Amino acid sequence: MRHGLLEIWRDVEQTILLRSTQTNEAARCAILLPLLHHIGGPIALIELGASAGLRMIPDLYSYHYSDGTVVVPSAGRSDLLIECDVTAGHLPPTLTPPQIEWRAGVDLNPLDPADSDTRAWLTALTWPEHEQRRQRLETALRLAAQADVRITRGDVRDSAQIEALVAEAPSGTTPVVVHSATLGYLSPDDRAATVEAIKRTRARWISFEGRGIVETTRTIVEPLTPTTLFVGSLDQVPLVLADGHGHTMASLDDHRDSMRAAQTGKGAAL
Repeated sequence: MRHGLLEIWRDVEQTILLRSTQTNEAARCAILLPLLHHIGGPIALIELGASAGLRMIPDLYSYHYSDGTVVVPSAGRSDLLIECDVTAGHLPPTLTPPQIEWRAGVDLNPLDPADSDTRAWLTALTWPEHEQRRQRLETALRLAAQADVRITRGDVRDSAQIEALVAEAPSGTTPVVVHSATLGYLSPDDRAATVEAIKRTRARWISFEGRGIVETTRTIVEPLTPTTLFVGSLDQVPLVLADGHGHTMASLDDHRDSMRAAQTGKGAAL
């Protein structure tokens, strides 16, 4: 492998210098969905760090949660089914797809989900043994291309751009700023500036970031495990613990109840 890599090193070097990971994980929408449910509709969705827009279309996916909750788009079953293991708590029995009337994304390097080179690059970033994730990616890219998602080139650190997108939200909709595994790539100072910019818009705010990335998640005392690495928050209130790819989720209050019950020897119940 080393000799083969050295033979094509010039091409590899150019790729490293010109591209970034920009991995999209549509499965994170399983965590975003119940947070959007708390808001209701109609919604104007604004995603920071949208990449190819796969998390801008949570209303176009089908979902199956391990507690038995099934959510299907209003137009019927989606080609993409996202599955999520609920480890504590239950989802609302009335959970339905969000009513998204308008959507826009911003990214330093917007990716076109309809572009064959983009599809090839994002697929190449998927670990070889993650066949299910690769299939999910391919289907999500096709759905995003059909939806013709709008992603503008810009910097999430630019408060004026965030404020302009929120101001552009149509009358009668609730502006919702969403970011998922985005702020972790910023320096602490830039992260703080972006958070302040979001607050100034007075839009509803959904954050799905690693523990400690957003200030309000630093007080969470639950043990850090592979299934509690990320926190889903609404308007700065942490509501959900999850793994980074949205494969598992736990209601924060129910997770605490389960831990207390286990510690007192009563067992953990949802």
